[in-house]
Parts: sequence; structure tokens; C-alpha cells
Amino acid sequence: MLTKEEIQGFESILRKLSNDDIMSLKDTVTNRKIAVEGVKEAIKVIITYSDSSRDLLRRKKINRDILFQYLYDCKVVVSPNLDKSRLIDKILEYWKSDQTLDTTSSSLNVSRTELSSLDCKKVIASAAVINQEDQALAETFVTWFYKMLNSQNPFMNQVPEDFGPQHFWNDSKLILKTNQTNEIEEFEGCDIVCQRFLAFMKEEFLLFNPNVSAEGVKLQKDPHGLIMISVCGTIHKENNCLGTFQELFGIIRDPRFENNWKIKTTTLGMRASQVTSIPTLTNNSDMLAISNG
Repeated sequence: MLTKEEIQGFESILRKLSNDDIMSLKDTVTNRKIAVEGVKEAIKVIITYSDSSRDLLRRKKINRDILFQYLYDCKVVVSPNLDKSRLIDKILEYWKSDQTLDTTSSSLNVSRTELSSLDCKKVIASAAVINQEDQALAETFVTWFYKMLNSQNPFMNQVPEDFGPQHFWNDSKLILKTNQTNEIEEFEGCDIVCQRFLAFMKEEFLLFNPNVSAEGVKLQKDPHGLIMISVCGTIHKENNCLGTFQELFGIIRDPRFENNWKIKTTTLGMRASQVTSIPTLTNNSDMLAISNG
């Protein structure tokens, strides 16, 4: 159910459309199942029968210029060069929407597992070229995941967010590599993988600080629906920087929820070292390096 702020926002946005576009959008949203007597009723029907705020904002009739004008009317200053995807993020942030992180439910539902039937090298090598929308998805995912994970650290003095096995596919797999032991540990199953991540927070009291930028986050796709997200950053404990990390996620859409993702596979490399600069992913070979070890 949309919040009061979201409903009011959509009323303002939809009134910027022509009457014909409003009626056309109503037909699209309802599959021509509902007849209305006027534009005002059509707007109400569009809002009522839309699955989520983000889905409605993505409709073609609601173009980039309309979103930019709405933010201007609300005195929200944004760059004129932002694409539609980023403008949607800004609007959801302004509304304080639960769907700021591109999800149709209360969690992003992401899960890490290794797909034994897929070769990570081939998946990454055949991936599509990154575009702005892909980069926005990758950065949103990374921000969401580590914010949720770090909230489990008792030294953060935060109310822990909903980090749990529901964000992982049942057969998910975590591969953990460290330069201290040169050993590779594997954890299989959503419960076991979740427990290992929680141990980083609750037993080792670590914090992950990802480099959320084009230099620190990369995304590539494979034609079968697997999305690979690579990220690097620094690892902290209390007031000390312990070293760097690099992680490769494989995420897949949950067919039960159109915009939800679960983590299918993850490989996490941790290196104890003196950090003199912000870690970056120099090129796509960094993603292969994580999966290869």
C-alpha cells in the first residue's frame, strides 16, 4: 500500500500528463478492465492498481522531463543531467519510500550461491556492456547490502536491520578467501551463509566500507539472467582499518516478485594490509580475479 506522501506525489505527477495519456496509462495499469468517468477518477485508479511506486514511475508515459519538473516543483535540486532511473531514486528518497532500494516488498531479497552449472569466467566474459541503469542497480544493491550487514555490529549502536536467510537462495554458497591463511572456506545453504556473515559482525566486530562509485562497483550480465556485481572497499574494527576486501555477488531475480533479487553466489576476498588509498576496481579482470582466487 502506498503511503500518504507517495499518493500525494503521484497525484501531482499524473496531473502533468495530458488527459489522453492519463486515460491510456489507466488502461495499461488495469488491462482495460475498469471504466472511469473522468481524469480525476482515472488518476485514482492508476494509483490504486499500481503494484509499486517504482513500477509506476517507470511507466513510459511518465517521462524524464515530468519527473525533473516534479522535483523542481518540490524544491528538490538535482543535476539536469540525471537519467530517469536516478530521478526515480531521488523521488523515492524524497518520499521516504520503502522502495528506495528497488524492491516491491519490504526487503531486497538477495541471495548468494555458486551456480555449479555456470562457469563464472564465461558468465563474466560474455556479459553485456554496463550502462547507467546497470551501474545504478549495482550501487544500490551494494549500499543496501552492506548497510544492512553493518547494522548487525553491536558497536554501531543501531537497530539491526532485517538481515537473514530470506535474502539468499536456499542453495546459496559463500566462498571466503583470506591472505592470512591462504585457505578457501566454503559455506553452503542460506542459513549457513547468513550465519557466517553475521559472525563477521557479532563475533569479529568487523565493518565493511564499500567504495560505492564507478571505480569501486561494477556490474555485468549473462544472458541466462545472472547478474554479477563486483565491489571493493576497506575493512574496519572499532577505530582501526584492518585492510581491504573485494567481493563478487551473483544475483538472480525471484520469479515470484518481479523486482526482487536473491543472492545466488558470492566470493569474498579479505586482505590484511596497510591502506594508503581508497581501493578501486581497475578493470573487468578484477571480477575474474575474485572468482579465480
